Amino acid sequence: MLTVYNNRIDFERDNPTIAVLPIGAVEQHGSHLPVGMDMIISSEFASRLAEKLDAYLLPVLAVTSSIEHKKALVTVYLKATTLALVVKDIAESLHEAGFKKYILINGHGGNWILKPTIRQLNRDLNDRHHSGMGMETILIHTTVGADRQNEVFTHKQHVFMPGRKKPLSCRTCTPNMWARFVSFPIRNSIPRISWTILT
Repeated sequence: MLTVYNNRIDFERDNPTIAVLPIGAVEQHGSHLPVGMDMIISSEFASRLAEKLDAYLLPVLAVTSSIEHKKALVTVYLKATTLALVVKDIAESLHEAGFKKYILINGHGGNWILKPTIRQLNRDLNDRHHSGMGMETILIHTTVGADRQNEVFTHKQHVFMPGRKKPLSCRTCTPNMWARFVSFPIRNSIPRISWTILT
């Protein structure tokens, strides 16, 4: 996996063809969760996926379409049309650089504009795929139920700050269709995570 911490020589050596973009939100999540919860979850899944695919993990796109929470003091948002343009510009730059697959991991339900944007990108950029010049764009929606978000966050906090929190037996899982990308341990007490894949 390559990240923004790698240099040009690393990229030339590994020549990645897949880029993974985590997409979150900055909005209120009650009094018990951080305002970056959607960003934290999408970043974790994107990192695991990029590792398995030996892909280029892009920095998280944190400020997205959270206009539904605009009156909350902590919410920072883009208009849906702005988010669509940002995703499109990133796609075009990756395509120009020679990437063949662009995977977006969306952790925020309010980013509804992504679905039509990805469909249009696949029409515009994947039509050239038959000539070997195209790029496929894949959108994956992740959702962790509100009742389990605290569990996921506390587990992630323990990973990055050992000793500060008592470790939970929290794990993440995906449906069987995800087995070809990532292996996650499965237990009955884990957060329920649903994935919707749009290509």
